Amino acid sequence: MNDTHSITNLKQWSCAGKALPPVQKIKALHIYDFDQTLFNSPRPNSKIWAKPMIDSLKNKHVFVNGGWWQDLQILGAMGDGIEREELRGWNGWWNEETV
Repeated sequence: MNDTHSITNLKQWSCAGKALPPVQKIKALHIYDFDQTLFNSPRPNSKIWAKPMIDSLKNKHVFVNGGWWQDLQILGAMGDGIEREELRGWNGWWNEETV
């Protein structure tokens, strides 16, 4: 079996929160890009950070938490904070036309 089609690789991107079925049982795979496609996620500020640093912040293999896009603290610090934004479903942050 090809390593690129393994449950280990699928788990890396899964948001299911539960065990995935064996590869043989998977009939369809839906892939949705979140940042800047479905959701107006914050980006590292290019007025503050140099391009090499922004590239490092975006690289999931550089930092323990997975980098800018994988760090839930970034999402939690957006808008009026996670407590208020979760209650309103992050209203105003979604790319409604794409969603």
